[in-house]
Amino acid sequence: MPWEKTIKIEKEVVTPVFVSLVSSAPSLSALTSQGAINPTLSYDGTKLAYGRSSEDKNEADKNGIWVYELTSLPLGFNRQPRQVTDVETRTSSWEWSFDGNSLLINTKTGSYLIDTNTFTEIRNARVLTPTQIEELKADWKNTMNVQTEAQLSSIEDKIKQALIPSSANRIMSPDETKVLYEATKSATLLRAERQLPGSSTQTETREIKSGFKYVYDIKEDRNFEVGRSEDLLMWSNNSHNLIQVERGSISVKDYDNTNKQLVFAGNFLYPYVFSGLGGGRILVTTSLGAEGDANLYWLVLR
Repeated sequence: MPWEKTIKIEKEVVTPVFVSLVSSAPSLSALTSQGAINPTLSYDGTKLAYGRSSEDKNEADKNGIWVYELTSLPLGFNRQPRQVTDVETRTSSWEWSFDGNSLLINTKTGSYLIDTNTFTEIRNARVLTPTQIEELKADWKNTMNVQTEAQLSSIEDKIKQALIPSSANRIMSPDETKVLYEATKSATLLRAERQLPGSSTQTETREIKSGFKYVYDIKEDRNFEVGRSEDLLMWSNNSHNLIQVERGSISVKDYDNTNKQLVFAGNFLYPYVFSGLGGGRILVTTSLGAEGDANLYWLVLR
């Protein structure tokens, strides 16, 4: 697919250009074949939990929650999904712990915390009380806030004082050099004292407004409007591209909101789309027109 960008050339200044090319005909490769119910991504984006529920008696022992690690093995080999519990998934919901090592599972009979590094029969899991659940979630939220504060510590104070009170839903890029955020009120981002030579010359905005999403480049002190609050955006594993998911289509674009390229158009379960950490892949949940539960497919971009 075509890619272009206009760059301001300055004498004796080197301006890096990151080019991410996408195949004109991305391919689909199946990850699951027996259904993927309620796929849920861990906070760090490295693991995906999904349910299986087959009426086939020969497959009954495989019903439950499975975990797939999105990180690749050496030489590009994929990891295999593994079953972590046998809970009934059609009537249950689940959410990840902040460290990605546990799942909080809510069922008709109670709530359970299971270790995702081993298999646990749900009948042997300990039921949590409402107070324990509340304390658990409070601890996860506190840990997340501490980590987010540490990730944003390199932003100059005068910018941070405007950015943090005026934003929500902040998501760091995988390399932690940029932050995708939603503005909750109007604010002005002052210019940082330290300016990196060769920084992006693309059009940016220092005036943020409620109802829009932006990317702030911490290293280069650049701020780009990338969409509206309702837009579903996520980081690509290369920390330079954003994946934009709309009903019926998936696109990839540069973090400065240029070079938007359509990579998939068709039937899939919105919003169950995930960025793969292996490079050049997106995980899509679709049935491809077949009956039964939708499955997970790798959309291979290169």
